[in-house]
Amino acid sequence: MSITPRLSPELKSAYRLFLRATSAAILHHGGSKRNLRTLYRPWFDEAAEVETRLQQESSTETRRELEKWLQKWNVRVDNSLEMLHSSAINQGLSHKLTRNMALIARNYRIHMERGRLQWNPQLSKDSVEYTPRHTATIAKRRKKGFSLDTAFRAIGQVVKLAEGQSNIHLGRIVKKRIRYTNITDVIPDEKST
Repeated sequence: MSITPRLSPELKSAYRLFLRATSAAILHHGGSKRNLRTLYRPWFDEAAEVETRLQQESSTETRRELEKWLQKWNVRVDNSLEMLHSSAINQGLSHKLTRNMALIARNYRIHMERGRLQWNPQLSKDSVEYTPRHTATIAKRRKKGFSLDTAFRAIGQVVKLAEGQSNIHLGRIVKKRIRYTNITDVIPDEKST
């Protein structure tokens, strides 16, 4: 029987504090609170993974690297909590930043869900109802080179630059795997038409 390592009380406490701070930063607005929490959750999952590896690791070299990573992570947590605290107290730049980060997370989720078609088990796989609508609009946007994915990638680069300069963490969006055909795969390229 293997014993699973437990997370430290410090990490659990930091996560709870982060949950309260994100809620206060956007003035306890439900939707924005959920969006901010989904941004910060992967960051804490990564820290929990590193802490678990640290407890199981026997090599001193690897332990030293993991401890160094956790020290940097702790500094970023402190700075991020300070920014969220400032956002909760003042309606200044940090408040606008947290509000905009919540909006970016919301818009990305909407963007990812927009192209999905709902599955109906009574229909066959090649049913007409599974044909995506607005194919002409999407093909026209593709021809012009406009893509929301490239816009979100550009925003992601700006966020990474801001994080590096300020030594804070603004969250990460985790892409969910889509097992079925994406709407852009169904639209014919301009070469084939």
